Amino acid sequence: MTYQYCLRLWPSQHTHRDQRRKDIQASPYINHPIGLSDVLVNEGGVTDINVLCSAILHDTIEDTDTSYDELVVAEHKEKTGIEIDENVMISAGNMQGLNTPFHTMLDPGDEIILTDPCFASHIQQINLFSGKSVYWPLDENNNWSLNIDLSPELITDKTQAIVLVSPSNPTGKIFSEVELIRSVRSQNDTIY
Repeated sequence: MTYQYCLRLWPSQHTHRDQRRKDIQASPYINHPIGLSDVLVNEGGVTDINVLCSAILHDTIEDTDTSYDELVVAEHKEKTGIEIDENVMISAGNMQGLNTPFHTMLDPGDEIILTDPCFASHIQQINLFSGKSVYWPLDENNNWSLNIDLSPELITDKTQAIVLVSPSNPTGKIFSEVELIRSVRSQNDTIY
């Protein structure tokens, strides 16, 4: 719990480091969200880490130009050590998350590669934008693995993206990091 709390404290401290409150002492602005957390714990008996982290973050999001996306990027880097692009889209699920890119990238006849079997609703989304689904079979006899050698045969001039959902619906397959890296590297920068 302490780690999660401290992880969320740093972006707030960083964002508010030069801001001062309007009290007589011109105390650091960050004291307010820390004080709020203290009141929640010591006077309200709150122990839920999500509530306490929200107390820390509330002014960071409300009173600065910091976006929720920036906080997600910072947390991802802290947890994984991997820096990602700040163009993060947060959605309620993969259907909503894929709707926007499909809508913007697909011209009639453009192709999206899906695993087979795949989440059937992705086929409908692609059809909605006049695209064509191309199927990359998963090997049921090998724990629903990807046949990496087959992927170059699936790619054409019309290919816009490859959709890999993990855990896979309907198989439940969770692709390993090695599988995902190999599937991307096998494309030789064909698709971005």
